[in-house]
Amino acid sequence: MGRGSSGLFNNTRGFRRGRTEGRSRGQSDVASGGVQYTPSRDLPTTGPPNSILRRIDSHGRLVQERRFGRDGRALIDIDFTAHNNPARHPQVPHRHWWGWSDPLNPQRRP
Repeated sequence: MGRGSSGLFNNTRGFRRGRTEGRSRGQSDVASGGVQYTPSRDLPTTGPPNSILRRIDSHGRLVQERRFGRDGRALIDIDFTAHNNPARHPQVPHRHWWGWSDPLNPQRRP
């Protein structure tokens, strides 16, 4: 299965759903552009339009947030670690924008 079709948004087993303002528990936040949590290290490059996927580590700490644009493509990653490379990422959190000049091979920019 490709990165963009990993099924993370269809299979909710092992995921913790976030809440968005004005929504009650039990309602699907992701389908309406909300927030979803996952422990997966390989986040998809596409998802529901105007949604956010947050990656957490085994201790439940926020590691990364991927925001999807209105077309469902990854728009920006916000990393809450230095990737064990503080020389390259001295500021935490920091951002990585996505480039879609080649739609078949999207690139996360440094």
